[in-house]
Amino acid sequence: MDLDGDGLTDLISGSWPGEIYFFKRLPNGDFAAPQKLRHQDGRVINVGGGIRKSGRMVVVVGDAEIEQTDQKTVVIYNGQRHEFPAGTPVGRTGCASAVCVADWDGDGDYDLIVGDIRGNVWLVPNEGTPKAPAFGPAEKLLVQGKPLRVASGDAGPAVADWDGDGDLDLLVGAGNGSVWLFENVGSRESPRLAAGRQIIGPGASDRPDKPRHGMRAKICVTDYNGDGLLDILLGDFCSWRPGPQSLSSEQSERVAALREKAQQKLAEYARLARQLARAKDPQARATLQEQLQKTLTEYRQISSQLPRSREYHGWVWLFLRKNP
Repeated sequence: MDLDGDGLTDLISGSWPGEIYFFKRLPNGDFAAPQKLRHQDGRVINVGGGIRKSGRMVVVVGDAEIEQTDQKTVVIYNGQRHEFPAGTPVGRTGCASAVCVADWDGDGDYDLIVGDIRGNVWLVPNEGTPKAPAFGPAEKLLVQGKPLRVASGDAGPAVADWDGDGDLDLLVGAGNGSVWLFENVGSRESPRLAAGRQIIGPGASDRPDKPRHGMRAKICVTDYNGDGLLDILLGDFCSWRPGPQSLSSEQSERVAALREKAQQKLAEYARLARQLARAKDPQARATLQEQLQKTLTEYRQISSQLPRSREYHGWVWLFLRKNP
């Protein structure tokens, strides 16, 4: 995908906070440092980003800087400073953007198709040119007049001419590991999406004894084996139960002691978290946050020495398409 029309293949990635990152290809084959893509009005692109109040807390969805002083709490988001009373707790989260680049409206330049953690899929149209992208406001893609949303959330879109009729269809990986097809029943220049149908079922969510494709499906559509049919590569996240380990009596005693230490650290972490929730003084909050981080690090160090009851994976699975 050559986003800036210089003849070199670039990379684009979503992120947990939600911003979209552009990795420009250099003539020597390397990639430049990532840049956040922006709308043409200068705002950073983040389809689920923003600041909202939740009780006493301020919640930031996206990349932000936080300043805590005795006089005020400042959130610096999207180039703007937002001030709140001193001691206001600030929580940071993300919308887990997943981006696909395609000429969605057939006008010769690349648009952005972005999925978010709620299951929405957005179009960020390129209102510029193939060599000078200028991204307009994000808008939700519609299915039969209603916003498209995959029920299990965590939408990961891909675009391809799945049915071979000359226009672009939409495929979406979902949080439960399934993949959905939304056929374009409009035209190349004016896409119109039909109701979705599931073409790959949900993944494993119950820690199977043998590896299976899991959750949070992110997909790539390509003719992997060169047979003229489009296939699906699916990246996942999940866990599975490895086989039981045989331990000597000495090893069993050591494991029991480590588990007791781990439980103590969890209890300490919970106690500190309760204190932090009640604390209002900025200095006290900063001290508690440091203690929380130290306790969490110690817990992870202890846990890493324990036999694993589960192993996490992020594998790529190949689904070959069958002849119609």
